[in-house]
Amino acid sequence: MNHNSADPIAKRIAAYTPTTLSAQRWKQLRKVVCELVQSTPPHNTEDAKSLLVATCNYLAWLDKNTSTTTTDMADALTETRIIAYTAELATSAAKKTVKNQLGRLRRLHRNAHNIPTPNTSTANTTTHTAQRCTPYSPEELNTLLSLTNPAITTAVTLALTTGTVIPAAHTHPNGYPRTVWDTARRAARTAGIQLDSRRLHATWAHQQSQLPTPAAQLIRQGLSTTDLNTISRTVHPLPVEQLKLAR
Repeated sequence: MNHNSADPIAKRIAAYTPTTLSAQRWKQLRKVVCELVQSTPPHNTEDAKSLLVATCNYLAWLDKNTSTTTTDMADALTETRIIAYTAELATSAAKKTVKNQLGRLRRLHRNAHNIPTPNTSTANTTTHTAQRCTPYSPEELNTLLSLTNPAITTAVTLALTTGTVIPAAHTHPNGYPRTVWDTARRAARTAGIQLDSRRLHATWAHQQSQLPTPAAQLIRQGLSTTDLNTISRTVHPLPVEQLKLAR
């Protein structure tokens, strides 16, 4: 870790002592936490402090609620655990606080797992739409379905089996009324996940792309140009079976 006295951010990080971790636990974690925060990187000294506070609060919660006492930040910072932490935080903290904590922990999560930072240099409508069309990760889906909320289960199941989301879901033979969608969104928000119809549809499209199905058939199933563009950004390498069908 850089302790360069000319670097105010490095100085702020080096001087930090948490109030939520014991002195012994902080001694175990200090090096890895400070290095992770330093490399995230913070925008300024206040951002550095906020990242440190968020990390230590999260680690204190992790120590209390799980059997792990890891010092591996990649192991500690998983999407499922972050969602569980912010869901519990939401029961006692303001929405803005929860949102800020979630944002900081996801920045740290991306850094710990070497996930590229979303491009914010062109923060316009196109970028916002692209982010909203990103498929849900398997961990996010597992978290949603593990809530066993009937409204969430109904919305997610219809989306993943047929690609149907609101508003089409309101008139689909196996669909649901608007009140179900509103209930599902509220329940998902409590768990720290934004339930978005475009992301659900993109998840269905992504899953369809993983099947050994000819591209023409995928298009006949209702995949739009937007879906295909989303898939091209997020799809895993095509399996051999799919490549053979594309010949």
